[in-house]
Amino acid sequence: MRTAKQAIKKAIPQVVLNAIWAYKTYDSWCAVRYVKDWYEQPRLKRWYEQENSSLPRNKQAIAPNVVINIIDELRPIYKLYAYQDMRFVREMQGFIKYSKNCKCLLDIGAFYADFSLIFTELTGGIAYAVDPSPLVQATMQKVLDANPKHDIRVYQIALGRQHGKLTMVYDRIHCVAAPVKDNSKTVEVEMSTIDEMMAQWNPIPDAVKIDAEGSELDILLGGAKLFRDKAPRIFLEIHPDFLVQRGQSVAKLVETIQECNYEIYHYDGTLVRQPKVFLSKTEGFALHRVICDKHGLVD
Repeated sequence: MRTAKQAIKKAIPQVVLNAIWAYKTYDSWCAVRYVKDWYEQPRLKRWYEQENSSLPRNKQAIAPNVVINIIDELRPIYKLYAYQDMRFVREMQGFIKYSKNCKCLLDIGAFYADFSLIFTELTGGIAYAVDPSPLVQATMQKVLDANPKHDIRVYQIALGRQHGKLTMVYDRIHCVAAPVKDNSKTVEVEMSTIDEMMAQWNPIPDAVKIDAEGSELDILLGGAKLFRDKAPRIFLEIHPDFLVQRGQSVAKLVETIQECNYEIYHYDGTLVRQPKVFLSKTEGFALHRVICDKHGLVD
């Protein structure tokens, strides 16, 4: 019997097995996503290779109508967004589609300002690139130097729910507000809140990207006035395990989002069903990428 089951399993394409797993673990949306990703990735790779074959070395096509000046060491990162990792691809596709009519991006966890760069290239708008890590600043400056016409304003600071100092842990060159262990390499950084920083920003952001490795709930709470009164569209990465490590939960995060009258969508614009349940699951996914909007997600 076991041999027969193994033979049947071998005969089923891996994409189908992945889709079945996704359906059982999550829901039908995930199952369909696996099949779509499997079908579309080769096409995206062909597109990428064709578009970039004729470009000079200092330029890179990321998506249709999005060609940016790059520094060579970051080329592999943009390949992830273009075709190599479909999780990154879907995130970038959704970001491009649903931010293209915005004018000002608050890019929290900016890292190398990749989202800020793509946003300003796409929209001609302004980006506030916020990242607390001292180790990313030199590379971020190289990106800005390669794109002098882009209005990207850098803030080396952590954002949270209060003003003060924050001890952060290095994860390679990232800074993460994670529990400090004996062998942790730490750095103390300045911390503020979105609502405090708004006094420095003109214009006020109408799009906010948050990639903060478990600090997402604190950041939302520290920006309650912005999210309540100005209703920017939120491009949010949710890290369930990191939230738990900090004594928080996805359920509280979802409640905070919903209390500001936002709805939660997948990056393809599909409404997330039962978000407290779906977004708490981590099997196969270290994080979830969603878009939050108050007025119905239209591009």
